Amino acid sequence: MRTEAFPSQNTRSFLEQALVALLISSILFLALLLLFIVGTQVWYAGRIFPGVSVGGIAVGGLTPAAATTTINDAITYPQSGRILLQDGNNGWTVKPQELGLFLDPGASSQAAFKVGRQGGLYRRLSSQFDAWFRGANAAPALVFDQRLAYQYLASIARQIDRDVIEASLGVDGVEVVVHSGEVGRSMDIDATLALVSLQIQTLQDGLVPLVIKETPPIILDASEQAEVARSILSQPLTLTMPDGMSAEGAPWVFDQNMLASMPVSYTHLTLPTIYSV
Repeated sequence: MRTEAFPSQNTRSFLEQALVALLISSILFLALLLLFIVGTQVWYAGRIFPGVSVGGIAVGGLTPAAATTTINDAITYPQSGRILLQDGNNGWTVKPQELGLFLDPGASSQAAFKVGRQGGLYRRLSSQFDAWFRGANAAPALVFDQRLAYQYLASIARQIDRDVIEASLGVDGVEVVVHSGEVGRSMDIDATLALVSLQIQTLQDGLVPLVIKETPPIILDASEQAEVARSILSQPLTLTMPDGMSAEGAPWVFDQNMLASMPVSYTHLTLPTIYSV
């Protein structure tokens, strides 16, 4: 009986030792983990947590002040970017800063500093781990002053806008001069501003087509009316009274110079109108 009980006591003793060792190991692990977490919080108390970047610029481990300088030096799109405002074959190359886009490096570094510092304890630790393991990219803080963009677009509009010009005819001596009509053009500043805003948000160079409204004239080509006017001025005009009627001075004869000096609107000329009395 004694020889059977002895191994049982040894087995129980081994299991107890293993459980104690496991418990001690777990306590040590939790203590080390807690020490690591506390140490990390203390070390990064005034620094941005590792793995955090702003607009692709790594700022992890930096103080907000140092991150502000790094971001300001690295993100130069407002000053160095190029946006092409195009109207057909005409184009204006402009910097985003001229359109009212400015970087706020201080606010950008504060956004990076807040990563892992918001919410409850679990959320904070989870954010810190994700930033370290996967990386966390905070968007740079940008200010877009649309008033400057509107003013810049308005200056371009003054170069583009033109009134509608109707086709007309003039007379130089007895020669008919044709003045062709022109399509009116005006830039829709509000619609163009919306496209500029979308392009700027990409933080990339690009092309923005200007939104142009065109107004065609009622008469664009007065060639037909010019031919009518030329036929009138090609020979003297004789006006007579109908049969059975008479009038002093009839018939009346107007030579070409006299016809050319008459205040007649040649733009809407038609033969029936000219020869009616």
